[in-house]
This record gives sequence, C-alpha cells and structure tokens, in this order.
Amino acid sequence: MNHLVPTAPTTPTLVYVAGARAQTRFWEFFAANIRNKHPRRANAKATREFLIWCERAGVASIADVRPLQVAASPARHRTSSKNVG
Repeated sequence: MNHLVPTAPTTPTLVYVAGARAQTRFWEFFAANIRNKHPRRANAKATREFLIWCERAGVASIADVRPLQVAASPARHRTSSKNVG
C-alpha cells in the first residue's frame, strides 16, 4: 500500500529565527504575490538555494542579509546569467 502524504512546506531556518512577522511575510509573498505556479516554483527554488548559501556563509537570520551578500550569492549569478542576451 502506498502511503504518500503531501507534506506542508517548512519555514526556512533563517526566516524562522527572524520571528513571526518575517515568517508570515515570507509565506504571503509566495502565496499571494506570485499567483502563477511556474514562477512561484522558480522563485521558491532560487530562494531556497540563496538561504542555504546564507546559512553556509554564517548568516544567522534573514534580517541580517545585506545587499552585498545578495549580489555575491551563487544563485544570483546563475539566475542573472540566464537573462543575458
């Protein structure tokens, strides 16, 4: 018998430690602001990769992320290179 049960998405650690307001805003962004499932899926993947990179770089909370970290992240470079003419 197959017991596949869909699981609820979990809040990324860096967002969780930032508090309830950050958690709510994080999920609202993906649920309400991005209505089409394909861009939502792509943005969720890029976000997940970025947050993993941040954790490995020693960032303690999403509130601690700075613009230079966003610019330096490998996910940012991978995404932006696809958009180059």
